[in-house]
Amino acid sequence: MTETDVYRLSKGESVDKRIRKKMVSNQHTLKILCDQYLTGTMSMVEFLQNVGHQICLWH
Repeated sequence: MTETDVYRLSKGESVDKRIRKKMVSNQHTLKILCDQYLTGTMSMVEFLQNVGHQICLWH
């Protein structure tokens, strides 16, 4: 934590966190998977397989 972060926290302001492109990409993929499952275009088994595949790729 930098001095600037400490100062912001002491003033009650939030500290900005770096948003990583990979995190945004993974969140987008998971949202698509959830939407496909909720609309019925993907079964529960397919959904869980795809989510499991995404989790393995993150490591």
